[in-house]
Amino acid sequence: MPTLYFARLTVRLATENYMSEGEVRKLILPFSVGIANVSYEMEEGRRGFQYGMTIRARNPDNFRKLAEGLRAVERVGEFKIQPTWE
Repeated sequence: MPTLYFARLTVRLATENYMSEGEVRKLILPFSVGIANVSYEMEEGRRGFQYGMTIRARNPDNFRKLAEGLRAVERVGEFKIQPTWE
């Protein structure tokens, strides 16, 4: 059975650059990364919106590729990918 690698992904968007969950999923899925356990957070004063999620991939290099892809999206204000394996 192939190994799965997991990480926690946080994507922060400025209010004026809001994306729906579906739009965020469309950014992630082409990198062969699965998504689960999505959380949502509105920043105080409605300054921004944050999605948090568990992501998984069979190849941990897919997380690097995802980071490069998210970096190229101007609407993404910040993101963080935290691997959960040692």
